[in-house]
Amino acid sequence: MSAPRLIIHAIRDLVRRKLYRVAQTDPPGYAFIVHPRNYPDVRRKYPFFKYVPEKLGRFFLRHFWPVVLCDVRGISTLHSRKQLCGWIITIPLTAQDMTEHRSLAVDMIRKSIVLAAKMGVKIVGLGALTASFTKRGELLRDILDEYDMGITTGAGYTTYNIVEIAEMLAEKTNMRKESALVAIIGAAGSIGSTSAIYLAHRGWKNFLLIDTERKNKNLENLEKELSQKFPTISARHDHQLASIQNSDLIITATNAPEALVQEDDIKPGAIIIDDAQPSDIHPDVIKNRKDIIVVAGGAAHLPNIRIPFDFGLQHREDVFSCLAETIILAAEESWKERIFGDVSISYIERIAAGGKKLCFTTAHFQNFYANISPEQIAKVKSIRSS
Repeated sequence: MSAPRLIIHAIRDLVRRKLYRVAQTDPPGYAFIVHPRNYPDVRRKYPFFKYVPEKLGRFFLRHFWPVVLCDVRGISTLHSRKQLCGWIITIPLTAQDMTEHRSLAVDMIRKSIVLAAKMGVKIVGLGALTASFTKRGELLRDILDEYDMGITTGAGYTTYNIVEIAEMLAEKTNMRKESALVAIIGAAGSIGSTSAIYLAHRGWKNFLLIDTERKNKNLENLEKELSQKFPTISARHDHQLASIQNSDLIITATNAPEALVQEDDIKPGAIIIDDAQPSDIHPDVIKNRKDIIVVAGGAAHLPNIRIPFDFGLQHREDVFSCLAETIILAAEESWKERIFGDVSISYIERIAAGGKKLCFTTAHFQNFYANISPEQIAKVKSIRSS
């Protein structure tokens, strides 16, 4: 899209949010709220920022407003078979700027909710850091009440996909649930804690729960919950990343703005499922460690979806699981459902069943550089079998 058209669309979205009435559509729409991971993301969407120094560009973005990136088509409601209309809305702050300007980030997210409501949206999904910066959506309750809207953080379908990927790769590489050590980085968060519980429910036995020291109480509570619900498992917690070095399966789900896991942190034959946006995995891990597998954890495949925006995934019909969950709830016409934070096993399985009705599947094993080849899986299997 040309620079003049991008500017016109941005002004349109500002006017729509400020002056328009709430649209009434049948069926209502859905929206998914995202943000650029870094400044290069901004330059990919808006090429004229290539000619703007980063410091000046980020200053400008802090004084900009939420805009519609694109629409989403191709999905119908499950019962009435009516075509759904969806939109991807972005706030203009990078992960770093959100971290440095938290109150501004929350204000931007709130404005994006208003923009969505004016477009006829009745349920919104929170993508990337927008969930954690609004306390899993809790800080948005008043504005959701004002516009009578539902919300999801996507924890249910994301957890389901993470566990599906873990079990498929475990089977392909001879990793045994009973003996494998599962490390969860960001275990005190919604995705991390829910993944631990759902993995235990599916028969995994050994857990290492990792998060920052200030979240120690949350880790202790999660460890206690796991032990009470699943008496045969072993769970302990730690605050040091170095403790993951003996782990067979590593799940990353933090809200850190920078990569955490480095080359020397991982043993040969390990599998990493990275659900962080931005990624928790340093690029050198993927480029140089050919004796492990690194998979994007939150990727789902939605046949027939039409999204004229590149998420950086390997297939145009691949989307992040939190967007997929938003679409599932819209397809179920669950417009007023509000999913804040942790979800139950029954909810995970309900949302997974909804995805199956829409023919959603786990995306091909991939990371942000390439698909995972059968040869790479075979190599890890050989290492694990030796």
